[in-house]
Amino acid sequence: MCALRAHSYWTPLQLNSGVRLSHASLTGHHVMNELPPDDAVLIGGPLSRLSIAIRIAGDALDPAEITRRLGVPPKFSARKGEQREHGGRRVTQRIGIWTYGLTEDPSSEWELDDAIIALLQRLPSDLALWKELGAQYKLDIFCGLFMGGDNQGADLPAATLRLLAERGLALSLDIYGPPPDDETT
Repeated sequence: MCALRAHSYWTPLQLNSGVRLSHASLTGHHVMNELPPDDAVLIGGPLSRLSIAIRIAGDALDPAEITRRLGVPPKFSARKGEQREHGGRRVTQRIGIWTYGLTEDPSSEWELDDAIIALLQRLPSDLALWKELGAQYKLDIFCGLFMGGDNQGADLPAATLRLLAERGLALSLDIYGPPPDDETT
């Protein structure tokens, strides 16, 4: 299970007497099924939605070769110099790119750690392969993190960070703030 930050809460008395850290924020341990007191003010919590993909990029990238080596079809791929449509106009691809993600659109189904683990489980675990790819191309895990309110976040355990490091995968985060009050997430 992911180590996402649980909602922190303070009772009105604690809010009026100054900031007091919750047990979870001090220890990192969360009782996920524990309900806050009736007079609690909820602050923070997990991300509203996220999108996640592996990206492989390089001038000499051959998308068919990457697909063959990783054994999964890309969400998007293009060779450097390839012409394609983007936003209703013709553009030239500036770098070779190959991406593979869990879903097409941002999803509330996943928590960050769980999504990274699920993505890595769909790809080869051969560290020699990742070392070869990393010597030729730029590799990263791209995460689009969408907040539904203020003070939301996610944690990544050391074991997950180790899996990324072993494969030479950088972690790229795009963080999108909460929508204005008149929009829904």
